[in-house]
Amino acid sequence: MTGQAIFKRWRRLALLLPTLLLAACAALEPQQTGASAEAKNEAGVAVANNAVPAATTAPTVSTASGNVTHDKLRAIATMQERLDHVAGPLLLKNAIICKKQARNLLGFTAKNRYSYSEAMADSARDALGLGEPLQVMSVMAGSGAERVGLRKGDNLIAVANKPMPQGRNAEYDAPAVLAPFVVGQNSVKLTVQRDGKNQTLSVPLTPACAFRIELGNTDSVDMYADGRRVLVTRGMMNFVRSDEELAYVIAKGMVHNLLGHPQKMQTVKTTADIINNLMQVQPDAGKVTALKPVPQAMDTLADRLSMVVVARAGLRVDGAPAFWQRLAAQHPASEAPDSFTARHPAMAQRIAAMEKAISQINSVRVSRKLVKKVQAKPAAQSDEQAEEAASDSSDGQATETAAESGAEHAAVVAGVAHGAVAEQATARKGKRAKSSSRKADKKSVKKAAGKKAVSKKSKKVDKGGKPAKKGRKSKK
Repeated sequence: MTGQAIFKRWRRLALLLPTLLLAACAALEPQQTGASAEAKNEAGVAVANNAVPAATTAPTVSTASGNVTHDKLRAIATMQERLDHVAGPLLLKNAIICKKQARNLLGFTAKNRYSYSEAMADSARDALGLGEPLQVMSVMAGSGAERVGLRKGDNLIAVANKPMPQGRNAEYDAPAVLAPFVVGQNSVKLTVQRDGKNQTLSVPLTPACAFRIELGNTDSVDMYADGRRVLVTRGMMNFVRSDEELAYVIAKGMVHNLLGHPQKMQTVKTTADIINNLMQVQPDAGKVTALKPVPQAMDTLADRLSMVVVARAGLRVDGAPAFWQRLAAQHPASEAPDSFTARHPAMAQRIAAMEKAISQINSVRVSRKLVKKVQAKPAAQSDEQAEEAASDSSDGQATETAAESGAEHAAVVAGVAHGAVAEQATARKGKRAKSSSRKADKKSVKKAAGKKAVSKKSKKVDKGGKPAKKGRKSKK
């Protein structure tokens, strides 16, 4: 396979994988069989004309605990499953915020024995029970896939009666097979194998932020965002004390992507290379690239908006400032020049931005609790007619208050986002005004200097209107 063909193939995958949420959770090293992409596509069409094949039953999971590779793969799969579980509500509940970066997703991830690398195919089979067909590894909470009963361990057999790819390149070829049935559709018909029997499910597509949440196999406490992916390292996952703290990390990466910060900082390629390396089961430890620090304005805006993303997912936001302060204290910038704290140094400003957003969010939650109390409070009058009248009046007031609260909630949540953006716009406008003022000052100084020069020149002109010659006195 030529270098150009490999590049085109990876480019296609980069566009399709986020849309389908059928992404890898660890190293996805390209499997090269020597056949061209065109030949593989033709082979896929030929298979599609045949009957749907039955999936090969996955081998029994080995119970040997002494195999280090097996234990490592199990740990990776467990951590990725936790990442998907925490990321699910963040991606689903914020589709309206993601706008252009939102897609209709299938709502699950799938892998086969070759997903971790061909060298580890046997270990993936023995440790994780993966075979030739793609197997569901995790189902996004709240997704259409979860609602129709798709389960972890289901083998993917076909989509709309078209066979799903199996074998070495299955995970890479799957997006091309799924794409025609996903774009512009509300649901997808999937045939899966469960307990040796095929069954068909109509999976509703779920609007969600189309960011891939990946696991980085390193003990450094870090997180990276390259515009379309968020990578959380093993070290960071071990550092967080709860799923809420993990949500703070994922949300911050999502917002950096949402606001296009990697593009604005021109760090997309460098960060993508770091993510690709850390996703491998055994990353290249010597391949370390330092990224420049995130500008304060970008970082504080990301922190502020990340609180909205977390709140919309139904999680508490009050613990965020303490979490980030603990991270900075235990892993300071002096620890390593490329550490997370070194790249996000404006801690005081970041905490202030978070606290401002949290205050706004909590004010909405308090008002909503008051509305619920009003709705639940029973009437205490003895007269039945008075009780009924009071009840009607109370219900009317409660409904009106609830409507106001809903409007207030929308306004505050939108205000945190749009207000923060507006502040940035005002700051930029102020900078432009200062720049214009400086230009005007320079212009006026230049003009005054010009007038002074003309005045001096006029003094050197004699009474007859002729300029005096250099080195000679003008005649009187």
